[in-house]
Amino acid sequence: PPRMWSHDESLVDHPFDLERAKQLMKEAAEEGGFELPLPLKLSVMSQARPYMPQPTTIAGFLKDSLHKIGIELSVQGRDVNEHFKHLMGGGHQLGLAGWTSDNSDPDNFLYQPLDPDNIGSEGREGNNLSRFRDEKFHELLLAGQKEMNLDRRLPLYQEAQAIVIDGRNDNTWLLHDIGPTTKKEKRSRKTSLRRATLTTETRRYWLAI
Repeated sequence: PPRMWSHDESLVDHPFDLERAKQLMKEAAEEGGFELPLPLKLSVMSQARPYMPQPTTIAGFLKDSLHKIGIELSVQGRDVNEHFKHLMGGGHQLGLAGWTSDNSDPDNFLYQPLDPDNIGSEGREGNNLSRFRDEKFHELLLAGQKEMNLDRRLPLYQEAQAIVIDGRNDNTWLLHDIGPTTKKEKRSRKTSLRRATLTTETRRYWLAI
């Protein structure tokens, strides 16, 4: 998040380019020997969550958007508990999910949803729903967990962020919502206090592939 001490402002996200996406899908179809539109299944929770009040609406938006580049999406709704059990077990092709940070340390934003230690399996929970694996990324996060000096932690997390954004991981971040950072700010905005902490409140939606 931009308000976090480890945020790297030099990193630039991938630009929206519909025509380029169409071309990449066409090239992938030719190389992979499949026809367009490509049928895929999107697993979605049936109930609203605090971080995702309208999951079916978001699923409809994704269906319409992906149709434009040659993907025919079918939406599969499940009870929220069954939904996350399904995703953690790796049974999905595409999955819509969300996450709220536990604290304002960069480790929580990277280790929980992206580290191989958090890949779930049958009977084992894990927030790495895309099942992303990168040994260098893993080494950087473990080093960051052991290092206490912020100046030495900073380059570790900046390098880890670069790995995330360079296309090696299969998460597509749909929304990064940054809320108030302190109790004082929350009061000034006349919002109800949901946490007795001074940490950044951040919500993430992602499409896990």
